Amino acid sequence: MTPGSDPPVALGGSAAVPGFGAYDNDPRLPNTPEMPHSVANSAFSAARPASGYSRAQADLVAALTGTGPIPPGFDAVRVDAARQALLRKRAGEVAKQWPLLRASMRDGFEPEFASWAKNRPTVGSFRDGWDFAAELADRSALPGRALAELTERQLVWRYDGTGAPARRRLPRLAVLGGRVMIQIGGRVRMPGRRPVR
Repeated sequence: MTPGSDPPVALGGSAAVPGFGAYDNDPRLPNTPEMPHSVANSAFSAARPASGYSRAQADLVAALTGTGPIPPGFDAVRVDAARQALLRKRAGEVAKQWPLLRASMRDGFEPEFASWAKNRPTVGSFRDGWDFAAELADRSALPGRALAELTERQLVWRYDGTGAPARRRLPRLAVLGGRVMIQIGGRVRMPGRRPVR
């Protein structure tokens, strides 16, 4: 072995693992506390098979996203608290993508969005906001500035509610509140307003 070269690595056995023998005093390796062999064995023997973990993880994710019940063995209060925190985070991400929707709904935005989103898995904050705004518009419950924001997005993007939005290539026209909105080259123009990207 030449000076400065790495020590040979033994395959198999505990000698190749820091904290288990061979290179415990090597200054290039981090200090790791030794784990008694019996502790490692008992931890692994008590574990479920990989497929059981996968199922439990999928069940927990479904519960956190509101698409499934709380799986057995999990604290319902803690899972619900985590679910609510995830809904608040999701609402915050949608608010960044749809600022006029958030501003026009004021304090009602987060609870209304949480109520809408609680049983819907996310499809991304842009699409979540679009779907939420479209549903409010269908119920005539979307405030004016948010309706203008949705209309501008509809002029620039094609979105059918299932796939990812795609930029429109051709000009498009809409009338909102008696005012004409025209999209040309990805910019929306309204008389008396700066172009919106």
